[in-house]
Amino acid sequence: MSHGAARTVRAGRRTVEIQRPGKVLFPGRDGAPEYTKGDLVDQACITLHRRLARTDRAGGPGHSDRLVFDLDPPGEDFAAVREAAGWLRELLTELGLPAAPMTTGSRGLHLVVPLTGGHDAGEVLRFAHDVAALAAARHPDRLTTAARKKDRADRLYLDVQRNAHAQTAVAPYTVRARPGAPVAVPLAWKQVDDPALDARRWTLADAVEQARTQPWAGLPRRGRSLGPARRRLDHIRS
Repeated sequence: MSHGAARTVRAGRRTVEIQRPGKVLFPGRDGAPEYTKGDLVDQACITLHRRLARTDRAGGPGHSDRLVFDLDPPGEDFAAVREAAGWLRELLTELGLPAAPMTTGSRGLHLVVPLTGGHDAGEVLRFAHDVAALAAARHPDRLTTAARKKDRADRLYLDVQRNAHAQTAVAPYTVRARPGAPVAVPLAWKQVDDPALDARRWTLADAVEQARTQPWAGLPRRGRSLGPARRRLDHIRS
């Protein structure tokens, strides 16, 4: 957390003093300030979101080390989410990119692509947008990139805006402020094929069991560069 004077705020019936000036930083190294779990609890934070870039990478916080596709269904039909995840995975495989699925604990799925951190957020966002546009063009009756809900009809929205600079995405194993305390959990791809799967399948009661299965164990430890994938994508679109 950035340095500065404490601030007095209302918390229910009480007035409390908190250490929160204008800006919050992610846990850092080499003397950088840290924002701990205790601090987050003190701030009444429930669902944790994180940026898609790390300060310890060569490019710094402006260069993403992951790309996220947010599969946002028009309603509660999770079969449409599972279907879209399969289509998007096929396309990413064509481009030579691995992807890992994760429930959001809310309504949809995230597909996470690990990157090298060599591309700035603008480049990552443009790439993600072009991939989503191609997927929507292949399945125009089922998928859309329209940001306005009135333009989506009954199609699933492929949201890539979380890849923009300084945007965040829900963190793995964070709880949602929803009935039953659902948790966002990483998945193995075989679990996506399960018709019983939905975004709120795991809760505080059993999310640890899912974590013990190490669902992302098969994901490459090193991120991928977007250079080769961009060339393949441009070739497909040409």
